[in-house]
Amino acid sequence: MPKPVEGHAAAGQIFLLNSSRHPVTLEKVELQEPRGLHLVEAHLLMVPEGAGATFGAGSTVPRDDQHRRWWAAAEPAVGSELPAGATGNLILAVTDGAGGGGGVTEGARITYSTGLRSYTLTYDFGITLAADACP
Repeated sequence: MPKPVEGHAAAGQIFLLNSSRHPVTLEKVELQEPRGLHLVEAHLLMVPEGAGATFGAGSTVPRDDQHRRWWAAAEPAVGSELPAGATGNLILAVTDGAGGGGGVTEGARITYSTGLRSYTLTYDFGITLAADACP
């Protein structure tokens, strides 16, 4: 994805489905095998059932009204609770840091807990951030 002119690059469409009968709490979100890419923040956007509320590749400062509304409704992922039966769209804001040479990651690693148990989910999808912004 190209580096955005404003804000940080944002990658979404990471759907977290809580198919259990209990709420889960997101404890930690990190990049998997990052090379030149840093996680700035992770957000969770709750997806209403049957809605197309997804956030794909873009910016933390979206240009269109719909994505601005979705981004404004997202909450910090770490510490968020995903209710039983709910689906959340995890959105990762990434940067290549001060070097500006672009970067890649193999995906995300998400640690969550329910009750007294903790689990780690590895989500393989990959992000490549181009070194230069597109006009």
